[in-house]
Amino acid sequence: MRVPANIAQRNHERIAVRVKEFVLESYLDKTTPELMILSTFELLSLLKSVRAERTAMYELMNTFYKARTNLSTSDFKESEQFSGEEYERISRKMFVVENILKLRLGYVPTRITEHYLAIFGIHQEG
Repeated sequence: MRVPANIAQRNHERIAVRVKEFVLESYLDKTTPELMILSTFELLSLLKSVRAERTAMYELMNTFYKARTNLSTSDFKESEQFSGEEYERISRKMFVVENILKLRLGYVPTRITEHYLAIFGIHQEG
């Protein structure tokens, strides 16, 4: 097996995997052309974050809906509506990111784990 000199490790060290902390809100405000200039690795990381945020927003919306209907009140209507609008906005951005990845990779990963990102990052550096 040939290992390029720039990734060969010694003394039980491991290859550093690129990890970029995302400020999700700033990435959600990017336009499609701005998202298209991100690396595939960054898009995969972003998709992982967007999917988690979308799930959280759906659960929040559902909680407000249940509270409103179970308590027979309109107190939670505004919060339910806001979280529903955010869920839709995040969903639209998720679809854009998935479409860009589909063009680049030929598929959209169904599940993005830290292990998947690490393996993908290593293959992109080589």
